[in-house]
Amino acid sequence: MVILMATYHPNRWLIAAITLWVITTSANAKVVIDRYTPTDKFVSIKVVGEIEYEEENSLEDAIETVKREKFNLKLNAVVLNTRGGNVNAALKMGRLIRKHGLNTFLAPNGECASACIFLMIGGITRMAFGELSVHRSGVDSNSPITLEKLKKRNDDNTKEVNDYVEEMGISPLLADAILRTPNWRTRELTWRDRTRWGVHGMDTIHEEMWFRDASRSAKLTVPVFTSTIFDHFKHCENEAKKFRSTFYECIEKNIASKRRKP
Repeated sequence: MVILMATYHPNRWLIAAITLWVITTSANAKVVIDRYTPTDKFVSIKVVGEIEYEEENSLEDAIETVKREKFNLKLNAVVLNTRGGNVNAALKMGRLIRKHGLNTFLAPNGECASACIFLMIGGITRMAFGELSVHRSGVDSNSPITLEKLKKRNDDNTKEVNDYVEEMGISPLLADAILRTPNWRTRELTWRDRTRWGVHGMDTIHEEMWFRDASRSAKLTVPVFTSTIFDHFKHCENEAKKFRSTFYECIEKNIASKRRKP
């Protein structure tokens, strides 16, 4: 489909026709490949709306389309703006994101709620700047269920959440926050929660490898490289927030730029 997208210019508003591939036919949720201009190869994969049953197939189709068409996926990231939905689909989507080595991005004005957290933490680098909230999954109140079956379901859900959070290398405190928040409430994750639990940042193993490779490439000692990271921390975090660069790419660019100066 073709949509009209308004692009700001200092002197006027320009209306540009942008081609959008809609990968799912769901009325409530969709995975789309969004081209930034009609001619270049820069695109974003976006997950918007409610995550529905088998939505992972739509995401996999989108990823394969990007590869087949040789598009340049901006920041190698899946952009999220969804209030959640089907937990099983969300878990599978998160694993797909990790399998393909993709990052995740939540814009400052975006929302990632409920089951969306499983997509968020699937990213190698996770840029979680918008509203991020969690709660445990519930049971259909219209369906009869015995106490024994409810306990079995709760035990299974607890194991599933704990296993997935551990698999993604995130602090178990996130699983605790999910499981201890009733499904009729939400817990918003603070900036402190996100950074301390690993929800915002890079996967631990990948971060260790990045630090090792980047410092060696820059020919800097560990103390000097560490100091350089802190020197550029605020600027690079802001670049990530504006979806211009990942924090880690920004650090490398700034080091390279500094080395080129006489």
